[in-house]
Amino acid sequence: VALLTKDLVCLWYTATGTRPVRVVITRDPKGNHADRAFFSTRHKAGTRTLLESYARRWLIEVSFREFKQSFGFSEAQNGWSRGTHPQGRPKPGPLARGKRGHRAVERTAPFVLIMRGILVAWYLGENRWVQDVEKHKRHSPWNTKKTHPSLDDMLDAVREAIQLHRIQRHPLRIGTR
Repeated sequence: VALLTKDLVCLWYTATGTRPVRVVITRDPKGNHADRAFFSTRHKAGTRTLLESYARRWLIEVSFREFKQSFGFSEAQNGWSRGTHPQGRPKPGPLARGKRGHRAVERTAPFVLIMRGILVAWYLGENRWVQDVEKHKRHSPWNTKKTHPSLDDMLDAVREAIQLHRIQRHPLRIGTR
């Protein structure tokens, strides 16, 4: 896709103070993609270089979003406290109690990354992504362009497998005590 680009170097006082920022605006002349603006403090880098660096980081940024949205990574409640609830329990918040909160965060981030890797490996091993994408298209007819499962699709699949396993292993015993 050939995009039209316009770039400029400016100051954005509220975001970067007196540090210059390069702004790159892209437009698809065919109208298939929305106009976008990209910002970088690497103001001496060329337009192509900046757009390529954004493209390389895209999967990483999507992963961070998934960690926050699907795994609750932005609301980790492990050693941080900012007072108490009326019932006397600690409230989660940004004030750490000594080193405990810092150590907890240092363990939580790698754990979430490892769990995501295990989930993706399990999902690929199950080889069910084609049927899951088709199922999603049936339930969401407005999203006909979906070709790959999302992390939420993978989480739904593992939840479904766990529930099915529990039901099959522990059938209800009716009439016995």
